[in-house]
Amino acid sequence: MLPKVTFYYDIISPYSWIGFETLLRYQQKQYFNLKLKPVFLGGIFKETSNKSPLMVPAKSEYVMKELGLTSDYYGMKIVPPKDFIKTAFTQGSLNALRFLVALENENEKHLIPASRELWNRLWSRQESAYTENDFIEVGTNIGLNKETIDNVLKNTSSLTVKEKIKTSTMEAVAEGAFGVPWIVVEKADGVKRSFFGSDKMPLICFFIDKPFLGPLVQNECKNKL
Repeated sequence: MLPKVTFYYDIISPYSWIGFETLLRYQQKQYFNLKLKPVFLGGIFKETSNKSPLMVPAKSEYVMKELGLTSDYYGMKIVPPKDFIKTAFTQGSLNALRFLVALENENEKHLIPASRELWNRLWSRQESAYTENDFIEVGTNIGLNKETIDNVLKNTSSLTVKEKIKTSTMEAVAEGAFGVPWIVVEKADGVKRSFFGSDKMPLICFFIDKPFLGPLVQNECKNKL
């Protein structure tokens, strides 16, 4: 039986994107079964009395410098938003998360391409991921028809969607999360460990007794889980 990996992420976090792509690449190698769970980072911060590193000038400067090198290592193109403070603290990610969860409820297979497209908008193409028109573009770009997009948008404000985000967020906190990406790995024998950050693949591989194969850029995953 393969280990189980639960990945808690918010599309406002570029490191969540890196962790997402890395786990998908290793999942293709049959290292583990992967479950994706969008969560609200703001809710995690509130529950744990944590705050964004971008609120600390020295950390913010370091993160933005490191992203370029990190994205090169993983074969990704990450370009920070022109005004990240506005993106993160004025617009936020809650609308995008509701769209993602409503889309997942419609058909789980859409979660991977939609998450990736939202990250590309925010962290590569310097586009917004906040308005209904933004989400229509996301749906169109991943090949959804108008009927499906309309149905998903109708459900973004539903209690079911809101409660699912809240439940996943509180579940992450219960697993020890204080930020994202938060990764919970459970081996076949039931032993669990949690990992924070996008750079923990060497430790995850060590924990599940598998060889670490580097960034696996050649195994970039497009839509499959």
